[in-house]
Amino acid sequence: MIINSLIRRNNKVKITFDDSSSLYVNYNVAVQFALRKGDVLDEHILNRLRKADELFEIKAAAYRLIGRRDHSSAELKRKLLKKGFDDSLIDELVKELSEKNYLNDFNFARKYSEEAVEKKKAGINKVRNELIKKGIGKEIIEDVLNDIDDNTMLENARDLLNKKMKTSAFIKTESRKKKQKLFSYLKSKGYASDLIMKLLSEYDFSDDE
Repeated sequence: MIINSLIRRNNKVKITFDDSSSLYVNYNVAVQFALRKGDVLDEHILNRLRKADELFEIKAAAYRLIGRRDHSSAELKRKLLKKGFDDSLIDELVKELSEKNYLNDFNFARKYSEEAVEKKKAGINKVRNELIKKGIGKEIIEDVLNDIDDNTMLENARDLLNKKMKTSAFIKTESRKKKQKLFSYLKSKGYASDLIMKLLSEYDFSDDE
């Protein structure tokens, strides 16, 4: 196929061939291939051109996503797949971004867990479940969670407990139900049963009424 014309439209270039068919590619891809009127493009070159164009679009979408916030490798791949991009090209890009350290699952997991614990006072189990959802590997998750200080978790749980106990709904709760209510509350926040029981042992609800 022979290129009859090249017309730039914003960031795209419309390539029209001698058989009246046309193809749109990103301007940067057209420059990369040094396309000119009169060039002959066989099927092999056309396939390379299409692949390069889609890879450029995938990269642009990926950089927009990771520019807004950090992503795990699996999380980024899922979002790109939803946009309809080719699976193998996404894998190629994810590998490239990982090699350049734009994607780093360990750093992502560590930052995510630190923010979840410090800002949201999430328990270990909740953090673990969220990291699993984001596609982080088991070894990385356990390495990251092992670095979280037990005393920090205990103090966070105590802080949540004290705030909960000041709410009008809790104050109105029957004394015999208060301990179970607090246990369920901290459990829903992702705290381990042994930590919750250790904390609740510090409180006596028998004389509340």
